[in-house]
Amino acid sequence: MKIGVNTMKAKINNKFQDNFSDISENIYRKFTNIYRLSNRQTECLFYLSKGYSMKEIARKINVSPRTVESHMKCLKEKLNVNVRSSLVCLYYNAMLLQ
Repeated sequence: MKIGVNTMKAKINNKFQDNFSDISENIYRKFTNIYRLSNRQTECLFYLSKGYSMKEIARKINVSPRTVESHMKCLKEKLNVNVRSSLVCLYYNAMLLQ
C-alpha cells in the first residue's frame, strides 16, 4: 500500500497537534497554579501565544475587547513584564522547560 505525501503530512500534523495540546494543557495548569492566574487570564495568555489579536481573543472567549485588555494588564503586573510580547516569551519558555 502506497501512502501519499498529503496523507503523511496530515498524520504528522495530527501527531504534532496532539503532543502540542498535551504540552499546552500542562503549561495552562502551570501558569494557573504557580503564577496564581485566573482561568480567564490564562486563556488570554494561551490565545495571545497563538498569535490572536485582542479582538480575536475577545471573540474566542466571549468577552469584550476591553475585558481582554484588563486581563492583559493584570497578566503583565502579575508576571512583572511591560509588554505583551514578553508574556508570549514567558509562555514559550515555560513550554520549553516542560
